[in-house]
Amino acid sequence: MRQIRAVLSRGRGALIYTALCLIVLLLFRERAWEHVSTLNGDEWEPIQGFIRSNRVDDEPVCFLPSWTSGHATDQYKFRGIDVLASPEEAWEGRDEPAPGFWVVAQFGVFDPASVPSDRYPHRRHVEIGGADVYLFRTTPFTLPETFALKVHEARCVLHEPRNKRVELIWSRKGYIMPRDFPNRQHFAYLGCYSTESHFAGRTHYGIWFHPPPAGYSLSITWPRVELQPWLAVSGGLRDQIASRHGPDTRLSVLVDGRTIKTLRFPTGRGWKTFAVDLSGLSAAEGRLGFKVWTKNNNSRHFIFDAQMESTRPVETDDARDRLRSPARTRPGRRSSRQPAAEPVTTSEPRPNARGEATGAGREER
Repeated sequence: MRQIRAVLSRGRGALIYTALCLIVLLLFRERAWEHVSTLNGDEWEPIQGFIRSNRVDDEPVCFLPSWTSGHATDQYKFRGIDVLASPEEAWEGRDEPAPGFWVVAQFGVFDPASVPSDRYPHRRHVEIGGADVYLFRTTPFTLPETFALKVHEARCVLHEPRNKRVELIWSRKGYIMPRDFPNRQHFAYLGCYSTESHFAGRTHYGIWFHPPPAGYSLSITWPRVELQPWLAVSGGLRDQIASRHGPDTRLSVLVDGRTIKTLRFPTGRGWKTFAVDLSGLSAAEGRLGFKVWTKNNNSRHFIFDAQMESTRPVETDDARDRLRSPARTRPGRRSSRQPAAEPVTTSEPRPNARGEATGAGREER
């Protein structure tokens, strides 16, 4: 009998303990969900970068669940924007409905069908990090479907001398160096993740792809990509560190391990776009990769992006702010960097030493 009572007492204690745990979870379920599902700072960065790069006319943003707006606007770069408590605020209670708005939602929280298609017939959806990002507009638009939105689908590898390889590991933000890598303190800056920055005074969204030290290279590869005739590749150095001197940053484009073209990005300020011809490839799908390296990786904060195109993309060099100061020279001497003055043609006759008029069209220097 005593044994039976002891067993029952232990059973009641376990039941009471379980019941208390359930009550605590029920009372604090909102806080528990917030702690588990809230995006951290690393995950907010690529989201805000993508929205800031594609947002027009001060479009408002709605965060779902609604309490995530505090994390986004207080701690990160969403400050100063019009935040909606719910998507309905974009068209209800306004003198004029917003021509467009964004929704940033945890996975499975938001149903885009809840936005009336007669008000916002044009909409797009992308997955960035740990969130669904939606854009609704009243007029037609396109969003760039670049590889900066697909970093999580790729592999990132550091290529060491003597054909050694170290695979970077995925974190909540992007790829980082493994903690057990020897001399990690000298390679900790390496990584691969989506972000935004300024190039020649303009904002661009792309993939952070800082080159490693000389003798090393860093690659990112998508194992299966639907190939098109052309590939547009853009990139440059951030304005904060772009300089006028030093070796160029080189980026190789590889398909199935074969180098198709090596691109050279200058050290100055600017966002340069190249057109890479893939029409000679017979395969419809392939393994697409990019490999970056340079002779001097000091302050090479390189960011690039790429997108498949059916027609030849326009090659551009957005370097409006790439200015060079004139060389300092002594009076009476011309620097070798300065071109000789252009000859000036005069149309009036000029007298010679005897005071006689000479023919017109004489060149002066």
